Amino acid sequence: MNNLLPELRSATSALHRELDGLVPDPAADPAAYGAYLSHFHDGVAASWKMLDWGTLGALALPELSRRKQRYHALESDLERLAILHAKLRDHTGAGAAASTGCLYVLEGSIHGGRILLGKLSGHPDLPDDSLSFLTGFGDENGRMWASFMEWINHIDTTPGFIAEAREAAMRTFQHFINSFRQN
Repeated sequence: MNNLLPELRSATSALHRELDGLVPDPAADPAAYGAYLSHFHDGVAASWKMLDWGTLGALALPELSRRKQRYHALESDLERLAILHAKLRDHTGAGAAASTGCLYVLEGSIHGGRILLGKLSGHPDLPDDSLSFLTGFGDENGRMWASFMEWINHIDTTPGFIAEAREAAMRTFQHFINSFRQN
């Protein structure tokens, strides 16, 4: 077991709190759901360059294709709401540490999505098929998060890997903060 997870949590806790303070509750005004998704997509798109899915596959990330597909569900939801957005394009060359740090933040976003889903499901102003991103992995969210935590705790790390992963996780949070500040 490595000490990557406590390092990531420590490095990002203040940024996480800052982001939580910026993100409006789209359930308070369901018309704002599209804006929420758009800002979220902008944060994902800015961070996407730090993800190399091939590198993560080489590190034996469990259920990689399901995890990746979740972000394409975000694009589908935006399309169903007729919101223009740039397509997520895969990149290569990001290191294992940067990819891991970035994905730590993105995978953690699943939990907040489930809370919003409960508030927005069945709302008459939203098509149900525009909530697929918030669904996450459905009933398997807990298992998927646990397998991600197990994976992250057993990656072979060095002090340099941990420092790079911390930096990538902090940059990922900063991308989201910048996106939600752009009202």
